Amino acid sequence: MPFAGWDALDKELSQNKPMVVLTIRDADGNVVKHVTGTNTKGFNRVAWDLTYANRSGVRLKGGGRGGMRATPGTYTMTLSKVIDGVWTELAAAQEFKVVKLREGALPAKNVSEINAFRKRFVAFQQELTAVSTVLSRSQALVDAMNKALSSATKPTPELAKSIEDARNALLAIDRTMNGSKARNEIGEKNPPSPGDGSFVGFVALSSTYGPTGNHIAAFERAVAQLAQVKAELRTISEETLPALRKALKDAGAPWIEGDGLR
Repeated sequence: MPFAGWDALDKELSQNKPMVVLTIRDADGNVVKHVTGTNTKGFNRVAWDLTYANRSGVRLKGGGRGGMRATPGTYTMTLSKVIDGVWTELAAAQEFKVVKLREGALPAKNVSEINAFRKRFVAFQQELTAVSTVLSRSQALVDAMNKALSSATKPTPELAKSIEDARNALLAIDRTMNGSKARNEIGEKNPPSPGDGSFVGFVALSSTYGPTGNHIAAFERAVAQLAQVKAELRTISEETLPALRKALKDAGAPWIEGDGLR
C-alpha cells in the first residue's frame, strides 16, 4: 500500500522555522527594525545594534549593506513569536531612549533635520537600486536579442540596427552610472556619478553631526543626475525594448527570457 504521508512530509520540509523577533519602533510608531532572537532552552539574549533596517531596495538575488545609525529619541520594543507567518506578541511594548554619548566638537544638526535627510536618502537609495537593476537587466536583454536575431527566420538589417542602437544607448547610461571602462583601466578619474550620492549620504549619516552644507550640495547633484538617467532608461525599458521584442517575434526569432508564455 503506498505511503499516504508525503504531503505532510513535504509541508514539514518547506516550513519556515519558528522565530522570536524584537520589533523596534520610533516615537511615531514606525517600524525601525526587526531583530531576530534565539529560542533555545535556557537564557537567551539579543541586542539591537542601534541601526535602521536596510531599505535601499531588495534584489531577487544578493544581499544589501547594513542600515544607518539611529538618531537620539524615544523608541519602543515588542517581543513576538512568528510561526507559519503568524505574529503573536508575547509581552507589552517597552519604552526606552537612545541618547548621545557625548557632545562633539562641532555643532550638530537637530534630530528632525537628520531624520528628514535620512528619509530623502532612503528614497534615493531605492531609486538608485531600481535604476541599476533595470539597467543591468536591459543590457542582458539586448545581448539576448542579438542572439535571438541570429536564429530568426526573417531577420532584417533595420532590426539589427535598432538593436545595436538600443545597446549603445544603454552603454552610454552605463558610463554615466559606473564610469568609463577605458578610464578605469588606466586609473583615470571619472566624472561625478549618481552613485556618489550613496557614499555622501552614508558619510553624512554615520557622523554625529548630521549632513553638512557640502554633503547636501553633493547629494542634490546626485539626485538630479539620477533623475535624468532614470528618465532616459524608462524610455528604453518601457518603449524601445518592448517594441524590439515584438519586432523579433514578427521576424521569427526564438523565445527570449522575459517573453512569458506563448
